[in-house]
Amino acid sequence: MKKHAFSLRKQLVLFVVTLAVVTYTTSFLFIEFLYPKMFTNVDESLFQIVTYGLGVMWSGVLAAAFSLVLVRPLERLDVAAEKAAAGQIGSDIEVKFKRDDEINAVSNSFQKMLESLRTMVETIEANVD
Repeated sequence: MKKHAFSLRKQLVLFVVTLAVVTYTTSFLFIEFLYPKMFTNVDESLFQIVTYGLGVMWSGVLAAAFSLVLVRPLERLDVAAEKAAAGQIGSDIEVKFKRDDEINAVSNSFQKMLESLRTMVETIEANVD
């Protein structure tokens, strides 16, 4: 099995680390610097709860956005596999982003399989004629 330069594992780790740095740094800045300067009239515990709640919400939004990056190529591959299973092998797989990861590797392998199937069908048709 080929090692990928930017594997899904590395992408997930990078995403989680980046998300944690952004979320915790922002929460820290809000609680330690913004609160004492602008929100002293608000209960400190309430401010912290709201800040952490917003951090959780922000994390969910970013995770949803990142999941689209991972899922969209798989959805295109699923459509291509369904077409191939139905006998429609004339369409190529649309790979919008050239990434060195497992999804791209599977897409490329599937594309090669479709090309081989087309060649086999053409050879059979030529022999039948």
